[in-house]
Amino acid sequence: MFALNVLILLLVGIVLCSADENGSIFVQTSNGIVKGSYGQRTTGDRKLLYWFRGIPFAEPPVGNLRFEAPAAKKNWTGTLDVTVEPPVCVEGSNPPIGSEDCLYLRIYTNMEPNPKNNLPVLVWIAGGAFVVGPLNFKDHSLEYLLDQDVIIVGIHYRLGLLGFLSLGDTVAPGNNGIRDQIMALKWIKNNIKNFGGNPNNVTIFGQSAGAASVAYLLQIEETKGLFNKAILSSGSSLSSWSLGKRVPQVTKAIAKELKISTNSLAFAPVTEPDHEKAIITGRSHERLINGQFHHVPILMGYNSLEGYFDSLPALLRLWMAKYDLLVSLLVPEDLNVSSSVIRHLLGTRIKTKYFGNNSVALSNKTLMRFIADSQFERPVQEAIRLYSQKTKVYSYYFAYQGPLWGRVKRTVDGVGHAEDLGYLFDYGYGGSDADYRTRNRMVKLWTNFVKTGNPTPTKEALLQDIVWPANEGSDDLKYLEINTNLSVISLPNSNNINFWRDMYKGYGKPPYATY
Repeated sequence: MFALNVLILLLVGIVLCSADENGSIFVQTSNGIVKGSYGQRTTGDRKLLYWFRGIPFAEPPVGNLRFEAPAAKKNWTGTLDVTVEPPVCVEGSNPPIGSEDCLYLRIYTNMEPNPKNNLPVLVWIAGGAFVVGPLNFKDHSLEYLLDQDVIIVGIHYRLGLLGFLSLGDTVAPGNNGIRDQIMALKWIKNNIKNFGGNPNNVTIFGQSAGAASVAYLLQIEETKGLFNKAILSSGSSLSSWSLGKRVPQVTKAIAKELKISTNSLAFAPVTEPDHEKAIITGRSHERLINGQFHHVPILMGYNSLEGYFDSLPALLRLWMAKYDLLVSLLVPEDLNVSSSVIRHLLGTRIKTKYFGNNSVALSNKTLMRFIADSQFERPVQEAIRLYSQKTKVYSYYFAYQGPLWGRVKRTVDGVGHAEDLGYLFDYGYGGSDADYRTRNRMVKLWTNFVKTGNPTPTKEALLQDIVWPANEGSDDLKYLEINTNLSVISLPNSNNINFWRDMYKGYGKPPYATY
């Protein structure tokens, strides 16, 4: 029977999926047949899992394709085994790891692939500052999300120099890592139905640099219709770190002096020069004001202390001494203030607000708060405000201090960057009943949104019968605070955020790119 099914797949393509008794599952794609696996069961509901770990969605970006936009994958003959781990993209770690041949995606589901399944699709775009982030799910299992009957697709995309090199011209305009994501979304749109997914119910979800990627995908005209909802965790295209302002200069310096190590260099999406195939143009803040983004439902938020760190190396503290000597460096570059006198005045205000008479370099909790506000809360809150003028935005504030991400001992109160992921994925850490209840709530809220576009479509006892209000057309933003209990609150950390807003209103010179 197995041989007959495969023969039919090969010859006529009418049968779209088939399983055998040896734990293999075969699915027809637009490029050819792929062989996945099944057999493992989820730890929660003990549901059978099906997985396809390494489906190529583009040609390997090597040789003449290096530093180029991704090229569509050529069809293959026979059956392609996608059960094994694919190469991860080259990372800017030390030493570097990965391969240039890395444009693959992963598909996981708890139902045997069948076009009739019509399951909602969650596309995961990992973070990692655009330079790291291997996507293998070995240390953060998907099983709790899969138990909720959604298909999960993970995208590998080029990182660092290979993904975001730019010369500031049309020869190397940059953003190929984002272009990889676009090509993967096109492949998903054309093929996910045969894996049991609904191509018209796709949610893109990213954290940190992944969230910034989602933000750019929302603004790119070419992605219209490729997804139907978006989730952004702890990141935005308005975050200063999401836009590479000096990438062309860094790239040219590397080309001139090959001894320069690229491991510590910052690469990120860039604003491209005008050309026919440009994908990131203009200024993000200005584009959001003008409603130049896809008006799909959005779920977006951040953690209570994004700048949390356990310790800082002595060399980094020494490097930070410059902020004590030159307070004007604390002023956001995107304020567009050119006067050195005004920059010094504003820098003094910022220094006094956050650090008083204390040293920036020797601070701990106040430095964490400054990082959280300037790099995450301020831009994310502003993005929420602007998105909500045109579409529904469900905003959250994650404040639950638990161990499921791996932070067991805390030196200060607050939830750091990425800790919320421990309540959606399984990082292998144990916890209390309260910890698991918070995870169950998070998983339910997120998958409700993936399925319906509303995280609380009906009242549920697990969710304390809460109704999560959407922000739509009002500056009076509401957030769902996720803590030991769920509650609806107004603007978190309003005193600090309003301090920055007043500074932008009083001294900023729009239009802005980041905020």
